[in-house]
Amino acid sequence: MFSTGGDGLAAVFGRASAAVAAAVNAQTALTNEPWPESVTLRVRMGLHAGEVQERDGDYFGPAVNRAARLMGVAEGGQVLLSLATVEVVRGQLDEGVKLVDLGDRNLRSLARPERAFQVTWPGAPAIETGPGARRERAPGNLPRIDKELLGRDREVEDVRTLLTDGRIVTLTGVGGVGKTSLALGVAHQLAVGFADGVWFCELASVLDPNEVAQAVAATLGLRPQSGLSQEELVIRTLSPRRGHTSS
Repeated sequence: MFSTGGDGLAAVFGRASAAVAAAVNAQTALTNEPWPESVTLRVRMGLHAGEVQERDGDYFGPAVNRAARLMGVAEGGQVLLSLATVEVVRGQLDEGVKLVDLGDRNLRSLARPERAFQVTWPGAPAIETGPGARRERAPGNLPRIDKELLGRDREVEDVRTLLTDGRIVTLTGVGGVGKTSLALGVAHQLAVGFADGVWFCELASVLDPNEVAQAVAATLGLRPQSGLSQEELVIRTLSPRRGHTSS
């Protein structure tokens, strides 16, 4: 295990077949766990095989990002494999473990779609795999990103870590260095972990500090309420939510 964030984690394996076996074993253990009657725990998993860069016990590269995006489009209790992973593990799966071709899936913030395969095994939870089973996008207004953040894996991980440890992260630098691209790239990665959504608030045109709250309220689509200032309205709206406002 080399990375954690929110209620998720990432792990690396030397062999793709070992990763599939571990995913099946973990899902089986979660299914067999005697949870309280009021608890239904379903974990999404995504596996991708590719080259990565290892630094100080951590791993970086497009392969890591693609695995995370593949997990993001899975349903609870579902294990999804990329085509690259399937090509490696064909003929090496444990007895009873099979693959179901789900076709192409558009992965968030990645330009190239991924052909996804669902892993099934005896006792696996029933999961609808038709077109209507796609997970709805969390609320938010993040602009689409057509290109991957190549060569910025360390910066992405640093910002993710800072957001996990703190409530506000400020990115600084000269104009054109890529602050907005980095912020949006991280926001897209974190969006799947925030049911209340991730929002982008453009403040470049706001010259008066007193108008910041109004800009945030407009971004969130909030209507004025009698007896509440813009600041109070934003605070009251966001306080119970689990999410960030990115700018």
